[in-house]
Amino acid sequence: MTIDIQAHQAARLIEKIAFTPMPPDLRRHARTLMVQGTASDVGKSMVVAGLCRAFTRRGLAVRPYKAQNMSNNAAVAADSDLPPGPDGEVVYGEIGRAQALQARACKVPPSIHMNPVLLKPQTDIGSQVVLRGRVLGNCPARIYHRLRRHMMPAVLDSLHRLQAEADLVIVEGAGSGAEVYLRSSDITNMHLAEAADLPVVILSDTDRGGTMAALVGSHALLDGPDRARVAGYIINKFRGDFSLFEPGCKTITRSNSRDADDAVCRRSLGGKSEAASDEYHTLRSCLRRRLRFGPTAIVAAHDGIDGRHSRRCGRDIYRLAGQGAAGRIHRRRLRGDRAKL
Repeated sequence: MTIDIQAHQAARLIEKIAFTPMPPDLRRHARTLMVQGTASDVGKSMVVAGLCRAFTRRGLAVRPYKAQNMSNNAAVAADSDLPPGPDGEVVYGEIGRAQALQARACKVPPSIHMNPVLLKPQTDIGSQVVLRGRVLGNCPARIYHRLRRHMMPAVLDSLHRLQAEADLVIVEGAGSGAEVYLRSSDITNMHLAEAADLPVVILSDTDRGGTMAALVGSHALLDGPDRARVAGYIINKFRGDFSLFEPGCKTITRSNSRDADDAVCRRSLGGKSEAASDEYHTLRSCLRRRLRFGPTAIVAAHDGIDGRHSRRCGRDIYRLAGQGAAGRIHRRRLRGDRAKL
């Protein structure tokens, strides 16, 4: 494909970009946090869904958001940015299933604004581009990189709409936020964080191995202003004796120039494993400082919650009990003595 053909195809798609702007009288008030990953498939979608349900249970109005999702598994949204059809029937939009799940965790209907850009892969190098329910057409990857910056106003408008109706918006990044060669055309990681002025937590999956290298390497690749946005780190799916990993925590925090109490949390998936796997260590102080919702910034989406406070590795953590305590917590609730969150 020649440069002239690429430019012509990009111009045709750009002409199709249209969206309904947010009413000017809506006031944005939600606190917002972005969860980025060190790679794809490190658990961003499930962690965001868990955070959405946890904060919803605390009585907050929570909304999920992912600017761009690539998936052929779409869910029908409850709203649309399209004009009614010829018979007056509403043409509903669609979003990625991950954001539909996160909306369910928030106990709200799925909205096109939770995932304004949906890419449906058609080939190894091209996708159908859907903007807030409006199909723009099939687009090779090279042309899509030209197209993305023209969709940024619609992407930000969707985020602003969610911020106007919620107390808290949890933003999910895509892939790795450290793909710095994509930074100039990015609409879903650090470029979006800069445009919307968002604090960022970086998530890594210990099951995949190389967690320390992934976190330290991601931090090293970011430029100064992007590094300043990183509020903390999450190590996902950690299991076993956490004391063995404490030296790793110190290495990560030292290498990334972060205070120890900002650095690491871990999330166990529960089940039958070592004795220490029933503990959930939650990132507390950095989110409290960034979101200012109170002393416990994350509460796992789990029935058994034991809010006992302790300190380990120089940072504040909360122990969220696993299956063994679920029955005790349930009995407390039946007696009206709810666990302190």
